[in-house]
Amino acid sequence: MRHRLFMVVIPALVIAATAHVAAPPIEPGPFRPPDLVELTALDPTIRLDIRYARDDNFTGRAVYTEARAFLQRPAAEALVRVQRALRRDGYGLMVFDGYRPWSVTKIFWDITPADKKVYVADPAKGSRHNRGSAVDLTLFDLRTGREVPMPSAYDASDARAHATYDGGNTDERRARDLLIDAMTQAGFFVYPYEWWHFDWKDWREYPILDIPFAEIVRTAPAGAPDLATARIIDLTWAFGATTLYWPTSPTGFALESLHHGPTPGGYFYAANTFCAPEHGGTHLDAPIHFAEGKRTADQVPLDQLIAPAALTGASEVARPVGPARPPAGA
Repeated sequence: MRHRLFMVVIPALVIAATAHVAAPPIEPGPFRPPDLVELTALDPTIRLDIRYARDDNFTGRAVYTEARAFLQRPAAEALVRVQRALRRDGYGLMVFDGYRPWSVTKIFWDITPADKKVYVADPAKGSRHNRGSAVDLTLFDLRTGREVPMPSAYDASDARAHATYDGGNTDERRARDLLIDAMTQAGFFVYPYEWWHFDWKDWREYPILDIPFAEIVRTAPAGAPDLATARIIDLTWAFGATTLYWPTSPTGFALESLHHGPTPGGYFYAANTFCAPEHGGTHLDAPIHFAEGKRTADQVPLDQLIAPAALTGASEVARPVGPARPPAGA
């Protein structure tokens, strides 16, 4: 009788254990709206080696139908900054994986042995890849175009894959640490068990997704505008007494000559000092005022500063505010 009861209960437990991961977990939020962008559209110099679109990965088969890589926009833009910073050292980024649909995470979990599950995400909780906030990558040599050797291969499941592994080749560990340092400075955090896996600092702010690559709207490729059809307008504005400033600014533009003419040494020298309120001319410095810790003007990609525009002559439509100034001499 005990054996019968045992055989009936176990299948019920198995069904209960697997049914809860039949679909992505429901989370309360709130979350930011997803904004997945294609990495190579933001920076074509980022190389892709999407192993999961081929059969040379730990599953032994292709689990992606397309060799593409996506991240949430802030993470993708941060990755572009890493790519540019590494270029000074002669390296580039080679991406293995970015956003991963939840259904693929479930495949990984189901085929991974219990003693290796530390290397895969539990679908009941979702992966940071599912949120578009994790990226797997390595370095490549800009001079040779070859992948830089690291302490382990991508997707290895032993101690050599750990971010603090201190064995193996010194040059391989140095390259791994260079990658980790560059990514950390940009706002990513390495996964301790995988030197190639990095989580975006704001991953908690995005929902778990199960959107196939084919349903993600393609990001417009980055590049220069079509100058043959565009009208270029020079918006340069000289600072002076007529410059428009922030309405509440207590002062206007002030220029003072410190020196203009020959020096005691016999050569000509001119120097000025000037004072100008904030927001004179453009509003490019707005991020530093209204979004602490976010991008400054020099970090805004050029393609986001170029767009169709309507030109309006402000001086032609402006009207005095407040009492009119008394005429001169009144």
